Amino acid sequence: MGPASTLALSLMKRQNERRREDISPAYSEFAHIYDWVMHDVDYEMWADYVTGLIQAEGVRGKDLLDLACGTGNVSFAMARRGYRVTGLDLSPQMLDVARKKAQDLVPASEMRSDRPVAPVQPVDYIHGDMRAFDLGRQFHVITCLYDSINYLRSQEDLAQAFTCSRNHLKHGGVFVFDVNTEYQLARSHNKPTVMLEKGDQIILFWQDRWVQKTKTWQVRLSGFVKEGEMYRRFQEIHEERAYSAAEVQACLDEAGFSRVTVYEAYARQPARPQSPRLYFVARV
Repeated sequence: MGPASTLALSLMKRQNERRREDISPAYSEFAHIYDWVMHDVDYEMWADYVTGLIQAEGVRGKDLLDLACGTGNVSFAMARRGYRVTGLDLSPQMLDVARKKAQDLVPASEMRSDRPVAPVQPVDYIHGDMRAFDLGRQFHVITCLYDSINYLRSQEDLAQAFTCSRNHLKHGGVFVFDVNTEYQLARSHNKPTVMLEKGDQIILFWQDRWVQKTKTWQVRLSGFVKEGEMYRRFQEIHEERAYSAAEVQACLDEAGFSRVTVYEAYARQPARPQSPRLYFVARV
């Protein structure tokens, strides 16, 4: 066992000593290591898939609102495909990371040979709640990916978020989002704690819990980030609620969407009982 692993085990023994009131808001501390944890996610494949769904609906406009945009990975990928992207997120810390990353993603006309950049349309990042926002403009496309919808804890929250999206959608526009299914979230039950290490610089413990009564997946993140000779410790609790396709459809109906197609993720086939993730394509 290496030094980092020995240290991690020592930290793991002490992690539960933190009091409940010391738990940070979701995506506050985690924001700073989020991209490291999610480094193997194929955002470009997601963007290709979503772009295909948009094109299949015949939507040609390029104004796109990316809800729960996080650190901007999908926003940047869609911008590289020619969309004029606005990103909205509830976490100021995630938005700070996105804005810093945007500094190295510049238009092709400004590309320099002395640093790696990717040509993209500029991305505008806005702090806001997907359940209650008013940007004073409308978009051809609205996206909300990586099971961000599951973070909404009630059907009332769903209906509010969908109504906001409906109000910000141009005539003929499309709303594309995904959800984790109950089948997927319930699989977290009794999973062992996962430990992630980045040398001795970052150590993260990931603990899953499934609550059948509320159909809620809970994740406790306990992180240790090295700062000088000391470690800064944080804890966050993330919760996702499972919704059936019928519950999501009912909230879309309430919000005024009348044309809804549901796909198994990353395919063009209907959802199955054991589909882990669903994509919804909604139009008025």
